[in-house]
Amino acid sequence: MITRIVPRPVLANIALLFVLLCFELLAWAQTTVVLPEGTEVTLRLLERLDSRYSQVGNPVYLAVGEDILVNGHTVIAAGDSVIGTVTVAKPASALGMPGQLDFVVPYLSVNGQNVRLRVFATRREGEGGALIFPFQKGRNVSIEQGALFRVYVDQDKVINKDILFE
Repeated sequence: MITRIVPRPVLANIALLFVLLCFELLAWAQTTVVLPEGTEVTLRLLERLDSRYSQVGNPVYLAVGEDILVNGHTVIAAGDSVIGTVTVAKPASALGMPGQLDFVVPYLSVNGQNVRLRVFATRREGEGGALIFPFQKGRNVSIEQGALFRVYVDQDKVINKDILFE
């Protein structure tokens, strides 16, 4: 019977490779976090909106109001930009009809990964994930810079850790 002896350096290299592979797999398992459905996100309006000057299709600039943490990792950082779109813009009429201003923020982007948003804490049938802010009062609708809006993550979203802030 012939037995083959593998040199020790080769065995050591194989063992080292195995250990490194195990650590890599462990690290890979920890490189993602799940941003749970229903997570509350506060958005802050970065500019004043007015039904007299807004037009359908105009961008609406907002920022995340505070850090969103999952398992100690900042998944969404305060100040991250969010862009919505005006969907209805009607100035008050001379006949006394009030103005109307609506805008939609369907998602926010976390380093290229879109996170769908909704306006209600619990999912509603047929909502479709888009976020719509209807405003109607008095004469013209005016929303001041700095106004805060509470929105919610529409579905569980896996976020890659390599794009998270530490």
